Amino acid sequence: MKKGLLIFAFIGLTLGVLLATTWRTEKIKCQICNKKNKFQVISSYGNYIYDWPEKLEYIYWPTTETYSLYTCKKCNYSAFMWDFKKTFGKDTLEIIKNELPKLKLSASSYNDKMTTKLESAELIYQLYNDDPDFWCKFHRIKAYHYDAEGNTKAAETERLKALSIADSLAAIPSNVYRKKELLLITSSMKHFTQQDSAALVDIHMALSMFYMDTTMTSAGNSNFNAYLDEVLNELKQKVNNSK
Repeated sequence: MKKGLLIFAFIGLTLGVLLATTWRTEKIKCQICNKKNKFQVISSYGNYIYDWPEKLEYIYWPTTETYSLYTCKKCNYSAFMWDFKKTFGKDTLEIIKNELPKLKLSASSYNDKMTTKLESAELIYQLYNDDPDFWCKFHRIKAYHYDAEGNTKAAETERLKALSIADSLAAIPSNVYRKKELLLITSSMKHFTQQDSAALVDIHMALSMFYMDTTMTSAGNSNFNAYLDEVLNELKQKVNNSK
């Protein structure tokens, strides 16, 4: 009996290690003010992150962790880790440098809670990023973290913003190839804002479609389509179980 328990415990520990995500500390220079900050950077992860529960909101680790959003302790510039390290063009850099001191930023530390950092990052991203796909995802991420903090009203507001953007994207003729993906987003946001009947309509419509991006290989499209089906069916089950 004890041997069996030890084997079970070992298996559980092994799976925990295999499914782990790890971070390490690095010094990273802020390109806005040149201050070196100590931030966490990713050491390891695996494809298993795409099967974690947040996939039903069509967001993925590491955006679900506070480590993923950096805030400079000197100038308070905030951005996702991949954007913080990105080199800006001269014009964009000047815009940020000139406008940053004028913004009412709530975040002043990397250790601030995620929603506080996201609120600051939103004001900064608005200076130079007008990509609707980015903002659709940003609002979903923000909603996830508001929800995690128990602020359901703010989470709903963010999800409705994401829903509106996804609906707009789905209405663009050139996005017809990715309509299935966009319907996953709209159905998700409808479910998480208590619109389950409408969510099911979008889910059924999405499941009848095939994702087809001409820039991807046939195998790539098939694999991605299968993944979307998996998430849609799991979301469908969640919606039906919530009735």
